[in-house]
Amino acid sequence: MLPVKFRNLIPRLGRDRGFIDTVTPFNSITSDLEKVFNRFMEDLDIDFWGGRSEALSPDIDLIDGENEVKVIAELPGLTEKDVDVSISNGRLTIKGEKKSENEKNSDGYYSKECSYGRFERSINLGEGLDLEKVEAGLKNGVLTVKVPKLQEAKREIKKIAVKTE
Repeated sequence: MLPVKFRNLIPRLGRDRGFIDTVTPFNSITSDLEKVFNRFMEDLDIDFWGGRSEALSPDIDLIDGENEVKVIAELPGLTEKDVDVSISNGRLTIKGEKKSENEKNSDGYYSKECSYGRFERSINLGEGLDLEKVEAGLKNGVLTVKVPKLQEAKREIKKIAVKTE
């Protein structure tokens, strides 16, 4: 059992914020750290529990095929005017801006919801790609970028037998 003077320093669970509103050094430290952590995560546009902010950052698949590298990105609601695709130093960068407005005016009330946000994703594609023949297309909210491989970069795959030792 802890001595009485140390027992007062340990915060006890309460109903509202997790601690009873008694003044202890831990209450202010916990509150300050929580504020700093939340500001830091907001600045990085990262949702602590879900990884990155799902509202802004598109899901991307990278497929390294025999003849080409294919990148597929989900960009629902965007048009080709909203998306910028570029390759520099072997990195594919997809930038864009999502804009959404929802307006309702009926039965004596008016509401308007707007959301805006920019996103940027970069993927390392590697070497040996033919950057002169890159193709990109956007159909039904799915961006597909195809980057053909150079003939000399196509690797021969050699199977290696694994033996039990």
